[in-house]
Amino acid sequence: ISCQCPIPATFEHFYRMVWEQRATVVAMLAQLGPGGQDTFKCSRYWPLVEEAQEVHGEFTVTNKAVTKIGDFAVATTLCIALKDEPRTHDVVHVRYLAWPDFGVPDESGSLMAMLKHVNAAHERERANHTSFLGELQAAAAGLSSGEVIAVSGATLPVEMVGEPSTLDVPVVVHCSAGVGRSGAFIAIAALLAKPDGVDRAALKAVVEQMREAK
Repeated sequence: ISCQCPIPATFEHFYRMVWEQRATVVAMLAQLGPGGQDTFKCSRYWPLVEEAQEVHGEFTVTNKAVTKIGDFAVATTLCIALKDEPRTHDVVHVRYLAWPDFGVPDESGSLMAMLKHVNAAHERERANHTSFLGELQAAAAGLSSGEVIAVSGATLPVEMVGEPSTLDVPVVVHCSAGVGRSGAFIAIAALLAKPDGVDRAALKAVVEQMREAK
């Protein structure tokens, strides 16, 4: 899922999207100001300090752990709680520090390492959804294509529910506007996942697929 950087008026909407879609990772490509201050293009929407909490509408967000990834990224495990809902949802927030607005990273190594970390976190968090998947599968029994399942505050099309190993839980990617850096990151990830290698034809096919999915 590609989106723009949340602003204060949309913080709650952002967390509702993460909650409903059961996103595993948020890959942040936008840059904050010195000391994590807001800029006119990007607002800080999560607690920076471990054990700190912030409330955004019906959602309480807790910083469970912060890990530095070299000198180019910071990974934060966030616990999201919805009011009156006993279940919580963890998402890994990975903030890439080396991609300036209207620019490119100085070298590709850090970007590849960032992508590797995002993929690893996605697979790890996806595996943690076992009990939730069981609820989804039970709710999906007997439903037809096109119907919607509502379980524990999450709303998903029935087509997304399969075996636990195949549930299509997403990664959320955002920069400032959710177009340039986000689109490039998603395209790179898709290309590197292709078993047949990367060439001009593969790049063209990925870009066309992304345009159709907008």
